Amino acid sequence: MPRRFSHQTGPRAYQTAGQLLRAHYGLTQQWLAHYLQVPRSTLAMQELDRASLPLASTLRLVPLLLGVPAPEGPAPEPAATPTAAGQAATLALLAGRQREVAYQLVQLGRQQEQLRVRLRQVRLRLQTLPALLASLAPAPADEPQRRVLGYWAADAPAQLRDDEAALAVLDLRQRVLAFELAELETLLGGPAAPTPEPLPE
Repeated sequence: MPRRFSHQTGPRAYQTAGQLLRAHYGLTQQWLAHYLQVPRSTLAMQELDRASLPLASTLRLVPLLLGVPAPEGPAPEPAATPTAAGQAATLALLAGRQREVAYQLVQLGRQQEQLRVRLRQVRLRLQTLPALLASLAPAPADEPQRRVLGYWAADAPAQLRDDEAALAVLDLRQRVLAFELAELETLLGGPAAPTPEPLPE
C-alpha cells in the first residue's frame, strides 16, 4: 500500500488544479493514483494538463472536488472542533510537560547555586589576595606560596568571565521555564504533583 498522506503544508496559489486537490486533502500523488486506479505517471501528466484521466477515474474524483473548501471549491471550511480524544491527549501531554518543566527548574536551580558558590569563592580569593601577598616573607622566601597566589590571580579573570556568562544563560532559562510553568498551571488548573527524588545508586 502506498504512503497515504503527504507532509506538505497546504494549498499554494501557484499549484495546478490537481496539485491543489491533493494539497487540500494532504494526499500523496502515489495514493491518489492508487485510489483512481491509474499509473502515477498518468496522474502526474494530468496534474500538468498534459494528459486526461479515464472516465471512471474522473468520476471517482468528483466527490473529492466537491469537498474542496472555497475559494478553490464549493464546500464550507471544515469545523475545527476538538475531539474528546484529542482534548484528553492534549491534557495528558500538557501534564507531562508540566512535570518535566518543574523538574528542569529544580535541576536548573541547583546549577545556578553551584555557579553562585564558585563565583563567590573566586571573588573571595581575589579579595583576600592582597593580604595574603603582604603576609609572605620577602623573596626568595615563601616562593611556593607566591606561585600558588599567582595562579589565583591569573586564573580568576577567565573563571569570572565564564561563570558569569553561564549564570546569565541559566538565569534566562529559569525565567523562560518559570513563565512556561505558570502558563501550564493556568491551563491545567494547578501545579504539578511533586516529582519524587531519584534514589541514590
